[in-house]
Amino acid sequence: MPGCTADNASATASISFQLDVNDPPVVTPIADLSSLEGASISIDISTAFTDIDPGDLLSFSATLAGTSALPGWLVIDATSGLLHRTAGQTAKAVQ
Repeated sequence: MPGCTADNASATASISFQLDVNDPPVVTPIADLSSLEGASISIDISTAFTDIDPGDLLSFSATLAGTSALPGWLVIDATSGLLHRTAGQTAKAVQ
């Protein structure tokens, strides 16, 4: 077995292994944004998140405060992190 040694004369054994720890992503706060009512907006929020672990891919999701679903006129792309509001939709402030 690779990485494993044994000595029958003294009845000892040893094994070596590598433990990889997954670090959480680092989040940079996103400043408050505003736009004209009814205007289409697209915001790339992916730039606010970084992962120091090589090869890790981030996926994005969003909810309103209290874990309520986003309104239908506001969507987030889970892969790109692009937050988009459909043009022509009126809305009140979202927190």
